[in-house]
Amino acid sequence: MVLNIHSNIVAKQQASNIHWQSIVNSLDHTFGIMTENHVSSIITRKIFSQVFSFINVQLFNIYYFTENVVRLAKGEYVKAGLQELEKWCLKVKDGFAGSSWDELQHIRQAVGFLVLHQKPRKSLDEITNELCSMLSIPQIYLIGAMLWDDKYGTHGLSPDFIRWLKDNLNAEVALGAVTNVKEACAWLGYTYLFVRMRLNPLAYGDGMR
Repeated sequence: MVLNIHSNIVAKQQASNIHWQSIVNSLDHTFGIMTENHVSSIITRKIFSQVFSFINVQLFNIYYFTENVVRLAKGEYVKAGLQELEKWCLKVKDGFAGSSWDELQHIRQAVGFLVLHQKPRKSLDEITNELCSMLSIPQIYLIGAMLWDDKYGTHGLSPDFIRWLKDNLNAEVALGAVTNVKEACAWLGYTYLFVRMRLNPLAYGDGMR
């Protein structure tokens, strides 16, 4: 019984790795063509940096704009794929990879935060300055709110985020990023509290949807 469970887990992991391996194979193939045709390292670095920037945008937008709920397993799947891309960058070295790995900073931080098991124990300062320095407060709210931890049962963000919500909105107003009620509503629409209320309105006393 235990052997069968282990075999199923290994099979699923191998199936998941196939998708990322196909991406790595495509990168290898492209790099091989460039090397055979003596493409300069400057052009090679530029091309791969743009490719990785595209990957960063596409993956980040999938989470940030199209997902309502993200299972922890899916976050771990993306994290594993990012590790494969990191290995590729190390393999071809900085002379050809250039800033490719750095181009993935947004999705790396988003997924790293998404799969973090002890989010409630992290302070606002730790999250915004250390874990997610490239992400805005609304982005952090939304990413944290989307998680459905179907593996470890951990939930939510630190109470600091709810407590600092008013201050952050006031800061946006002071900076001129929020100038009217409509923009304030749009900003609040990306927050942790709003997303939680949208996903489970009855829990917050909202019987209408």
